[in-house]
Formats: sequence, C-alpha cells, structure tokens
Amino acid sequence: ETIFIANNITEKKLVEVKLQELSLVGLKTTDLTILTDPFCKITWVNNAFEDHTGYKLNEVVGKIPGTFLHGPETNPETIALVDIALKSRKSVQDTMVNYAKDGRKYWVDFRIDPVFDEVGMCSHFISIERDVTSRKLAEYELATTRAYLLETNRVGKVGGWSYDVAKDKVYWTDVTREIHELPEDFE
Repeated sequence: ETIFIANNITEKKLVEVKLQELSLVGLKTTDLTILTDPFCKITWVNNAFEDHTGYKLNEVVGKIPGTFLHGPETNPETIALVDIALKSRKSVQDTMVNYAKDGRKYWVDFRIDPVFDEVGMCSHFISIERDVTSRKLAEYELATTRAYLLETNRVGKVGGWSYDVAKDKVYWTDVTREIHELPEDFE
C-alpha cells in the first residue's frame, strides 16, 4: 500500500521570493534604515547605516537610536516631536542632526513609520534616513553670503534691482528704495 501526500507550496515559494526581494532592497539601499521593536529598541540596521554611522548591528541591537545618535546640536523640539509620534504610534518625518560613532555630525531627512500586525498592534517601527548634510551646508553658506551681501549693500549704499520678464515685474532692494527716498512697500 502506498500513501501519497501532496502539498501545494506555490504560496510559500512566492512569499520566500518576496522576502528575498525586500531583503535585497533593505541591504542595497543607500538610505540609512533602522528597524526597531514596538519599544523602539533596534532589531536590525542595514549596511548603509553601518557604513555611514560606524556602528555595527551587534553594537546597537537592543538600543534606542536616540540614545547614541543624538548630540549637542540635535534639536530638542524635533526629539519631542518624534517621541510624541512614537508614543501615539503615528508616522513622523522631519530633519535632524545626528552623530556618527567617530563624533562626526551629519544631517538627515527622516521618516519613521509604525508597522501594525494583523490584529492592529504595533509590532515594529521602520526609520528611513537620507543624509542631507551637503544640502544643509550649502543652505548655511547661502544664508551667510546673503547676510554679508545685504550688510555690505547697506553700509556701502549700493542698491540693486531685477526685472522678471515672465511676470513683467521689477524688484528693488531696500537700499535702492532708500536711495530714491521711496517707502519700503514701493513696487
């Protein structure tokens, strides 16, 4: 007597393929990726996180990211915003300063999303961070240059104006208005 038992493993194979694909995305993305449990303790980080921060997975498992990534220039208001969102199991995104293992400061645009299981309980949080340090430095340099230029124009009584052809509108600097003895709201 022969007994034959057959199982359809198509669904299982499809799930395995999807998991491999998701794993590939997590490992190969250049965005820093952190996975935590519902208590915000790290369970996994990707290679980009390790490479960028200098922290290896085995050093950070079980730790709360802010306890070692935040530092003196991390905005307390942003930290509070994140804390409120995590406690209420809501998504949050913003920009903040973090610190690498070697003390190097870097800026990130981040988004943290809760993950809910089939019964609606938060099972994880996923944080995706993109380094925007170059952009922040450029913004700072631009703002500093603008401030110097405005002060130089004010002291030197040098004004300026521009003409927007598309809008058919002329823009004057404050100093140009002052030279022509016109009110600040003059256009």
